[in-house]
Amino acid sequence: MEAFGSISGLVLGPDSEPWPGTRVTLEPSPRTANRPELAVHVAGSVPTDARGRFAIEDLEPGDYLLSAIAPGFEATQRDLYLSPGEALELPAIFLVFGVELSGVVVDAETNEPLVGVDVRAIDPPGAADTVSGLQGEFRVFTGADRSLTLRFETPDYVTRDVEVSPKQIEAGDPIRVELHPAGWILVVADDPDTGFPCQGCRVSIDPSRTELTTDSLGEVLSGPLAPGFYKVGEPLLTHLGSTVVEQPEAHYRWARVSPGEVSIVRIGRQGRQIRVRFDPTPRGLWTLSARTAVRAEKHYPGDDGAYVVELRPHESLDLFLQRYDPDTGLEIEVRQGTVPADAEDDVVLPLQPTAIRGMALGEAGPVGGQPVQLRSLLDGSLQATVATRDDGHFEIPHPLPGLYSLTIGGQSVKFVRVSEHETVDLGTFQLPSLAFQGPGRRR
Repeated sequence: MEAFGSISGLVLGPDSEPWPGTRVTLEPSPRTANRPELAVHVAGSVPTDARGRFAIEDLEPGDYLLSAIAPGFEATQRDLYLSPGEALELPAIFLVFGVELSGVVVDAETNEPLVGVDVRAIDPPGAADTVSGLQGEFRVFTGADRSLTLRFETPDYVTRDVEVSPKQIEAGDPIRVELHPAGWILVVADDPDTGFPCQGCRVSIDPSRTELTTDSLGEVLSGPLAPGFYKVGEPLLTHLGSTVVEQPEAHYRWARVSPGEVSIVRIGRQGRQIRVRFDPTPRGLWTLSARTAVRAEKHYPGDDGAYVVELRPHESLDLFLQRYDPDTGLEIEVRQGTVPADAEDDVVLPLQPTAIRGMALGEAGPVGGQPVQLRSLLDGSLQATVATRDDGHFEIPHPLPGLYSLTIGGQSVKFVRVSEHETVDLGTFQLPSLAFQGPGRRR
């Protein structure tokens, strides 16, 4: 067996000063590309230390290509041969300033400049690293002897890789990069046997080729994704003695990603999928909460306005429409019915054109930020929750016909009967013990 060797050296920048943070990479020499028996494994990539020095050890003998890359400079490369057991000390490597490449990053839909976008080189790695400015502008310095691939990343937009050719770099013309608004997928994984959250479970998202791991709650949020449809799966492992066989699509769901929205996908369960529709379709962005005594799921509507819920054996689901109320900073929630345990087909629920309105006054005037609750007089169950606005007004949309008890700020106010197609205006309530809670309750 031949002894391993090492390669070390020094990288110097302007005025022959040591240049820390330079990325030094070893890879097989192009001379051995057509001779596999002479090729070496990629030996690794290390940064120079505070003194500008680097060292790569435990190297097989052979031909190597060494690259030294630092932001703002051209890539410096050297061909070298390492003998068995040799400790090769290279002459000092001097960095040369690169050519300026400038550009602008904008929103693909609005053409507005994007501030704070991370711009970094992924090929060659370490060749550029900057952030877009107030007008979306950026500039990097690089060599013009090879192409440069830049990655543009920011939380609310789809990550994009842009390859710039040597010809474009030499021309010096600014480049324009358009980023599209992104969406996300929140994966909630359960153990199919116990129904409890699946902690540390692997989750795959295709075609983005993303692999994630769930947290202690069985949840994991994807990075920014382009709008479209994705297959979300939980790979399963089958043990056959000493052999492990992976079934990458043993359990999966389809998810639709829309710009600026989070799609929730539940995997790992064995229940039936039931589509829930409302007639007419609710106006605005309403989510649907499907609940039992032990669990709750939140669902977003599909393109056709339907919500897909999962119905387990021997259980029924109580359904609540939910919507964020910008006037109060809280969520509106109204019960809409039940999916029975024996449901097999799509469930269509009539959306009632009903409402309950009123206004709460305290000693000092209108009372804002107070919870308003509607409870059934039959069993005491909570049927709706809203909050009073700053002017003391409140409105409960789409309550089911029935007889209810209304409370404001925990105080029982009135019994209310709601009939089909009826809007009930309760007028003004004097509640001296309540005070305005105001913006402190806002998100």
